[in-house]
Amino acid sequence: MNSFNKERITKDINATLSIIERNLKYKDFPSFYTLTKSFSPFPKNPDYDDLYANATEDMKTYYKEFKHPKSFLTIAASGEQIANAILTGAKVIDCFDINTLTIHNVYLRLGAIKALNISELLRFFNTFDYDLFTKILPYLSDEEQFYWQSIYKYYGNNSSNLIGGFLYTNKRLDIKMLKSINPYLSKDNYEKLKHLIDEVSIRFFNCNIYDLPSFIKDNMYDAITFSNIYEYLNYGLEVTMANALKYHNFIMSDIFPHLNNKGTIMFAYLYSFNREFKNRFDRLYEAIPEKLVFPGFYSYEDKIYLDAGLTSENLAYSQILEVFKDDNIIELPTKKVGFGQKVKEENDLALLLRRS
Repeated sequence: MNSFNKERITKDINATLSIIERNLKYKDFPSFYTLTKSFSPFPKNPDYDDLYANATEDMKTYYKEFKHPKSFLTIAASGEQIANAILTGAKVIDCFDINTLTIHNVYLRLGAIKALNISELLRFFNTFDYDLFTKILPYLSDEEQFYWQSIYKYYGNNSSNLIGGFLYTNKRLDIKMLKSINPYLSKDNYEKLKHLIDEVSIRFFNCNIYDLPSFIKDNMYDAITFSNIYEYLNYGLEVTMANALKYHNFIMSDIFPHLNNKGTIMFAYLYSFNREFKNRFDRLYEAIPEKLVFPGFYSYEDKIYLDAGLTSENLAYSQILEVFKDDNIIELPTKKVGFGQKVKEENDLALLLRRS
């Protein structure tokens, strides 16, 4: 067995078991809509947090804007951003996440792609079936084998249910939607990807996005995607123009200079939103700002305004478009994935910048 930091991996294992035990304890807890307005479903500093079984954005559309990048910077998250980056031609991928456990998720995803066919992959990330896991195991490094085998062995016969239900707790999309938003899930692309994975160099930076510059240093990239991370930074009761401005200044001053010539960054993904809806929202918010609906609690009266889209989420979206209004951004309509808010807009919206 190759050497690795067993103490560090053991810490990750113990943290993972704690997450599962915590979620088991609160499995009958009321949904956040029945709680108080002080509750936020997004932890402030989730060094160890629940995992995503799939991404929730239309990469089939906006990854086309990256053309054929060789160097790529992305969040780690579900690992699907990385799978699609490899498919675009990326050879050097830097990924980051404040959630320490996401790198294990990334390597599990890549190992599963090499080991399984598409149907098996989709079934595995829905059920975490142990028999499928044993097929993936030979395609994992010694470090990842130690991590994942420890979790499966700890829970024995109930491991698949507990991992799938209480570690991967974030929303999952149906198979039809997953295939429609992920280029790597077409048959030809999937077979191509299997052979590309081992040709790629991947580095993981365990950090908050605002600390990212100290990790990437002088590195330059052809493509960058930050998914919907802006939403985590300007969410709930803390939605302010100051937060939007901070993110704008960070993107333009600290990240945009790391793009190579003709490079592109997708810096914000907005669910069920577009310019026309922003204009309607702004008029409504200007007229009755006191009716803004926050996550965590709403009354029967609030539901009227929730359905109209008068939400703090849309306020954050409006603000990000406002602060970038002079920066020649690309507003790219993307497929509505049904994640986030439930207003009836037909498309999601990816916001991009290209370095000329």
